[in-house]
Amino acid sequence: MKRFYKQAGLGEDAGGLLVQLDGRTVMTPTKQPLTVPSKSLADAMVAEWDGQGDEVDMASMPMTGLGFAVIDHVAPNRDGIIAQIRGYAETELLCHFDDRDQALIARQNECWKPVLDWAAEGLKLPLKPTAGIMPVTQDPDVVSGYGKHLEGFDDWHLTAVSQAVGLTGSILLGLAMVTREIDADAAHQASLVDELYQAERWGSDEEAETRRANLRADLEMTRRFTDLLDEI
Repeated sequence: MKRFYKQAGLGEDAGGLLVQLDGRTVMTPTKQPLTVPSKSLADAMVAEWDGQGDEVDMASMPMTGLGFAVIDHVAPNRDGIIAQIRGYAETELLCHFDDRDQALIARQNECWKPVLDWAAEGLKLPLKPTAGIMPVTQDPDVVSGYGKHLEGFDDWHLTAVSQAVGLTGSILLGLAMVTREIDADAAHQASLVDELYQAERWGSDEEAETRRANLRADLEMTRRFTDLLDEI
């Protein structure tokens, strides 16, 4: 759409900071005010709007887009979002080790074991690993525990967790990244450990490299969203 404003800025109400365009509050797609709890995050959204040219490109405004997602999607659907994320614990990526290639197993251990240990010792929610094609059934009480843990996140942090889990395919990597146990690069490496190992051995094509680069950028953006939210 065409740019219809001269300058972005901030207002304030009881709920937090309002992102505004020429003094008028930005509204989400469902017509809710874009109210932000963090000054750093609100400033980043203002910078996104100010940085637009003659055309407003929402794809170039990831912080604003995540803000819209918080208000329009996550806040009114918390229980469903939590259930969706919790489901990843039943098929956790980091629990499925190779059973033949010792070099790959070593790489998996290097990337995955610290996160599995953190889940067991830090969260007190241990997940059981398996190897090869052998299935594993996680303890229902542990899976339920992940749901209870997620209930402790506010809507903004829950959105970041949902984004990170969806990108990595792992509840452990998503939680670990959002809570700063690991950084975006470690989450990227761990989520693609098998693929990266095979690419090193046999080579990779341009399409796969582009997809991996896009994933890394999305993870870094999600981490930045969390850092801004927490004023870091």
